[in-house]
Amino acid sequence: MKIGKLVLGERPLIAGVITEPDSLREELISEADLLELRIDMFKRNDLAVLKDIFIRARGFQRPLIATIRSQV
Repeated sequence: MKIGKLVLGERPLIAGVITEPDSLREELISEADLLELRIDMFKRNDLAVLKDIFIRARGFQRPLIATIRSQV
C-alpha cells in the first residue's frame, strides 16, 4: 500500500501532525515523511482557510492526509 510515493510497511514512517496552520514550518516538520492535517483541531476550518492550508502544505512536497476525528 502506498501514500503518494511512500510505501507503507517497508520502514517506520514519521507523520508530522499539523494541528494549527502556524505549524506548517520547515523547522517543525523537517523529519516528517508525510503530513497529517488535523482539520478538527484547527481554530478556523472554513473553506478559504482550508484551501490556503492545503496549498501551503503541498509546497513541502510530502504526501498529505487530512483527518477529522469525531468526538463520540
